[in-house]
Amino acid sequence: MDQSLYENIGDPQVAVPNVRRDHRCHAIVEHGILMQQSGCTVSAVEYLKARGVAPEVIRRVLLEPQRRRARG
Repeated sequence: MDQSLYENIGDPQVAVPNVRRDHRCHAIVEHGILMQQSGCTVSAVEYLKARGVAPEVIRRVLLEPQRRRARG
């Protein structure tokens, strides 16, 4: 595994890839984040779940913004 793709946040158990490879998933997650920022967290969760985003990703992007992958 190429470790250069991972952000080192001090705990290897929570390393987060900082490069997105799936542009469709990226667009879905970004839309979910925008929904949450509009004050609709429940809607954002339901939107992401309905589009097959893994529960651990939903938790990370909506509840732990400091652990989101780098944009771009």
